[in-house]
Amino acid sequence: MKRSLIALLIVLLLAACQPNDVKKVPIGEIHVDNQNYQMVDAGHEWIDGNVTIRAPRIGKSIYGYASQFETLSVPSNHELLLKIKENPDTIAVQQYNNDGEMEIVNVIDNKILLPSVESYYLYEVVAQWENGSMVTFVFDVELSN
Repeated sequence: MKRSLIALLIVLLLAACQPNDVKKVPIGEIHVDNQNYQMVDAGHEWIDGNVTIRAPRIGKSIYGYASQFETLSVPSNHELLLKIKENPDTIAVQQYNNDGEMEIVNVIDNKILLPSVESYYLYEVVAQWENGSMVTFVFDVELSN
């Protein structure tokens, strides 16, 4: 009985000593037409000091993640603002069309320009920080005029 009580106290002490100030994985949003839409987290490795939080993409394609996002209807040639908390050092964006063809999209001042061709597009946004942290976000749009 005494050993069980000591073991329980040790477990409680260790749990109480864990840092509570670890930053959460940042969220990413798309800002369009004065509205914000939260992108889907499609995997991350977030490093905060000596704590690393991992949520790798296992067995799910970016299309599977996109199904968790309500497809935006946006006009062609429209500009989207990417808002990612904790200000990443780099943002890379890949665009996939209906045929699954991938194209790298230029990001200028956290903004991307949507294509002029009306169609469905899926976007994969990879945000990286100097400390090695990385978060991948996914969203999709249906372009129309």
